[in-house]
Amino acid sequence: WNELGGEQGDLGRVTGPPTAVEGGSVTDFERGAIVLTPSGNAFVVQGEILAAYREAGGPAGELGFPVSDETTTDGGWISAFENGTIAFLDGRPVVEVR
Repeated sequence: WNELGGEQGDLGRVTGPPTAVEGGSVTDFERGAIVLTPSGNAFVVQGEILAAYREAGGPAGELGFPVSDETTTDGGWISAFENGTIAFLDGRPVVEVR
């Protein structure tokens, strides 16, 4: 979070303590979340992708933990998870579970 600019960065201020989940944790911020995997890797999930991820159960759901930060793709953004992806394309999230 500090490396991303702290309170002045894209995520803003922390909104609560980390929540333990499935051997990792989720820390919520004003504009996103940092998900810490059981292996100790931390990934940013934000915006509509975060909303779709939470709707799909977050780390405890079918998608599992993130495996990378969000990246740009043709026409939007995409986040990769252990068992699938969530893309935000043409103004809507697209969830794919493998």
